[in-house]
Amino acid sequence: MSYDLPLALRALARTGRGELRDHIVGFHRMNGLPASSVDTVQDETSARYCRRLQSLDRLFTGDDELFTSYGIRVARGMAWFNCDRLTDPQATAGAMGSISRSTAAFIAEFRSPDDWRRRLAFRVLRAVVPSRRQWPPPGTPVGGDLRSV
Repeated sequence: MSYDLPLALRALARTGRGELRDHIVGFHRMNGLPASSVDTVQDETSARYCRRLQSLDRLFTGDDELFTSYGIRVARGMAWFNCDRLTDPQATAGAMGSISRSTAAFIAEFRSPDDWRRRLAFRVLRAVVPSRRQWPPPGTPVGGDLRSV
């Protein structure tokens, strides 16, 4: 989201279908879709790959949904801001560098967090989630159906 979405929005701006700002209402409306699907995605993921993940979801009650929803909204808002920077010819190079650096920093922090609590949480996840996960064949039925979300 932090890298691809600003580029996709810039591509939309270049299509000539109105000003980018004309699309802001739809952009914000879309914030609610991923946020409202967090529980479904968690349930489907744990049913398909590791039932023990459901225990973690119950442990964190609704906090994970709150932070996920907030994180999605912040990331999408930053993507809009960065797209605006990309459309300014004088800011394009700096914006692209900033987008690349911030995305790389996020990935690095996720892989090796500084905070001991996040390191502990990742250790627990690595212990709970099987190390040899395999994708099921396409069309494999699971409890719910994500296509209806």
